[in-house]
Amino acid sequence: MQRVGERRWLLAFLIAGGVVLPVEIHARHGVRPGAGIVAWLIYAAIVRLVICVVDMAPEGKTRQPSPTSRSQTWPVRYGVLALVAVMVLAFGLALLKSLVGWTWPEATKGSLAIDALFLVTLVPLYRTGRLGWADLGIRILPRKLAVGLFLLGLAAIVVFNVIWRTIVSLPRVEDGLAGLPHRGTLTILLTGVALCLAAPIVEEVFFRGLLYRTLRNRLAIVPAALLVGILFGLGHSQYPLLERPQQAVFGFIACLVYERGGSLLPCIAMHMLVDSYAFTFALTGLAWIVPSVFLLVGLVVLYGAPMAARLARPRGRARPRTA
Repeated sequence: MQRVGERRWLLAFLIAGGVVLPVEIHARHGVRPGAGIVAWLIYAAIVRLVICVVDMAPEGKTRQPSPTSRSQTWPVRYGVLALVAVMVLAFGLALLKSLVGWTWPEATKGSLAIDALFLVTLVPLYRTGRLGWADLGIRILPRKLAVGLFLLGLAAIVVFNVIWRTIVSLPRVEDGLAGLPHRGTLTILLTGVALCLAAPIVEEVFFRGLLYRTLRNRLAIVPAALLVGILFGLGHSQYPLLERPQQAVFGFIACLVYERGGSLLPCIAMHMLVDSYAFTFALTGLAWIVPSVFLLVGLVVLYGAPMAARLARPRGRARPRTA
């Protein structure tokens, strides 16, 4: 058993060192080698924890988010191996990018490439007939429940971000969006699509719909949500180290929202608002546009849809007049 444990630690250090350390030492983050080594040790501990979950976690039953019979058969090994595969392939793409000299913003090329890799990991489940929209959590919720979960989760995220940014004094514009207004129209358009549409949908489907589902098949809510949140935060290597706790907390809260509602739609909406806010602020410098749009959409969803349904109902035929 001791030799098995040693091999597990060696595997964890190899994965963390081979995939994470080169990214952390990259010059764009301004991280010193010492900080990169600390990040390597932290990642290795996280990977070792995931390996421990895979090896030793007991089987258990889940209630919410009302998993389908097919999603209950997804093993935790599948979710973890899918994440490791994406990390390894992403590292290969990073090497290819450095050789090719791709000059597009990191937020564009990185997001679209990673999203494509996330979708590829779903192919084996689809080919074996064990994957559908409901299995991934794409379900319609009652309007009030969906909006309520969205507002509650968003409030928790905003509170943490304000406190965290006050403590560490982070800049308001991410590295990957720096200089965006000076790019070409096509680059700006693709960046908007990648950040505001593709990333929120694909990342929620992978991290909450797949990875969280596989972990919840074995673990309780909080351990599964913590693991997914940490992996979600650490996986956003385009951000500085001090900014990633925000992504980790977002991932944790999104798991809780998904657990309560049984649908990814509120999580996708939260993800879209956060990413759209960052994109719009980097492009225009205005902070009120995206929250105002989401407020308007929320009002339409809550009150506009029922009103339109009532107006669309056929009225009773007028009775013919009698002499």
